Amino acid sequence: KTLTRIQRFSLLIPILLIGLQPLVNRLVTGSFVATGNQSKSILATVPHDWSVIVPRVLSNFVRMWTEWMTGYGEQGWYLPPLVGVLALISLFMLLKRPTRPLALVIASWLLLISASVSTLDNAFWHFKRYQMPIMVVLLVISVIFVARFWHYKIIAVVETTLFAVAGVLIGVRFVGAFQTNVGYVYAQPFQMAEWLRNNTSEDAIVAAHDVGLMRYWGERNTLDMVGLTTPDAASYWRNGVGSVAEFLLANRPDYIASYGRGHGYGLGMLENTALMRDPLVSFTVPIDPMSNVALAGETQSIYQPDWANAALQTQLIPQSEAANFYTNNMNDVTTQTLNVADLSREEAFEYQWDGTPEKGYVTEVYEQVTLGTNKIALDGVRRITVTELFTLSQVDTSQEALIITRVHATASGTLDVLVNGQWVATRTLLSAAGNWQEFTTRIPAKLLTSTLRFELIPHLDDGWYSPAMHWWVQGVEQSTALSQSVPLAMFKDAFELSDVTIASNERTLDVSLSWNVLEEKAADTRMFVHLYDNLDEPPVAQWDGYPLGGLPTGNWLLGGLYDTIYIDTTQLAAGEYTVALGFYDVNTGQRLQVSSDTLQVRDNRLLLAEKVVIGG
Repeated sequence: KTLTRIQRFSLLIPILLIGLQPLVNRLVTGSFVATGNQSKSILATVPHDWSVIVPRVLSNFVRMWTEWMTGYGEQGWYLPPLVGVLALISLFMLLKRPTRPLALVIASWLLLISASVSTLDNAFWHFKRYQMPIMVVLLVISVIFVARFWHYKIIAVVETTLFAVAGVLIGVRFVGAFQTNVGYVYAQPFQMAEWLRNNTSEDAIVAAHDVGLMRYWGERNTLDMVGLTTPDAASYWRNGVGSVAEFLLANRPDYIASYGRGHGYGLGMLENTALMRDPLVSFTVPIDPMSNVALAGETQSIYQPDWANAALQTQLIPQSEAANFYTNNMNDVTTQTLNVADLSREEAFEYQWDGTPEKGYVTEVYEQVTLGTNKIALDGVRRITVTELFTLSQVDTSQEALIITRVHATASGTLDVLVNGQWVATRTLLSAAGNWQEFTTRIPAKLLTSTLRFELIPHLDDGWYSPAMHWWVQGVEQSTALSQSVPLAMFKDAFELSDVTIASNERTLDVSLSWNVLEEKAADTRMFVHLYDNLDEPPVAQWDGYPLGGLPTGNWLLGGLYDTIYIDTTQLAAGEYTVALGFYDVNTGQRLQVSSDTLQVRDNRLLLAEKVVIGG
């Protein structure tokens, strides 16, 4: 029959209604994009690179239609064979008048929905649940082909029998999978929700992954770590495990109910920290990966973070003596803190970054010791290979200005610091896997304006640059002026030794050193202080490391610097010893050239004292 205009318009209603949900999202949340789509859409990939996004979407689209044509996917048969082919033939048959409008609407609907599903990370997860509306349409219109050739009894009988047998077999498979997954839900998320309801206070806040039963059956307020139900959380999830850690640190839930390392690398990193290290209770279940579509994993646990833990308390505080040396010489200190991987703080500083490793998350989280200390901090980092940029406002142009940086680097290199497009300094990055390193950069007064745009450009031997924190510090600087006394020694025209004091006690030899830094030169240079019984033989005791608990000479600032080195002498026999000092390049092992008019120098070792009494 010929379709009336009203009937034709009614066929468009399902397509028009697609815009209803985005409209509601806009009215309620201010964004057309649902939080669920932010969490799952390939279009929300971080970093947002169309050269990656477009091939992934096209790959999903081609794979989807290929599987529909055959009815076979990675989890086996899920449609009767050739249903997709028959559906397309039926659709072609409908293009004849008067059913052409119907055919065009169906074709448009199939293309639009399949294109939308192709943009999802999980387009093929959970027995293709997002594809099921299309499968239903394919099944329905494939019947047109059977009906068209119904008078050919052999074709009709064969096709009908094939559909019936395939439907029964696929139905049996789904019934079995349904039963399996109900068991998974009962064994894990249901039991977790029961535990929360019976063992936590009614006002407890639970960070969850996944959130459903924890909130519904557990009857507790939840923070959705994935971002399906918690505003703004999806962006943290898309940015990787480091940002998820910052989200948890910022919101400080009473409990965390989540998968652990068995779910993947990201949650495994969280489980290696104080946030999720010690579970209160765990729930395990043997998983069939071909059948699992429920909220289940090999292990899920409930954790109670100890927010008094030092690793969680000191995240926002510079840890090292190397970082605090210069700020300790300032009065009337004010600070601004950029916590990298915390999206709210990044937004406040107009933070941008470029370049990320090909594999892994763009952010990661570490709980580790700060170089040269015994202090532990848990912090998220952003993995960068090209550059990072951020803006500081409300800068006081009349005060001294420093910026302190905390990083994690597994390869040595350098870091250029630019302010408003002008080079300021080159800092040295140490190869220090498993440690935070902190260093300071002084911003020249002539470059200070009310608003500063920082750019930090790493140059690495390998790997990537992983910043965690930037502290902007201003105040009145007191005591970093150069000493006016005659220097005791000069090291490679970059810094002078201006004073030395040596004191021996029962357990250590204390060597106090004062330096004048004349020039900032990027270098991964360590210092050694040796005790010799015979200068022509190896030292009998030594100290070897970076002054101030982690400050290579490449990160010394212009002005005065002082430190005390402690050498263990408990294993030495009583007697007189020679004390020598020097520096060497970590990468080459070559000692820095040293010269002195007052002290002896042998093999670029400065002899501080030749008859120091130890013991007796």
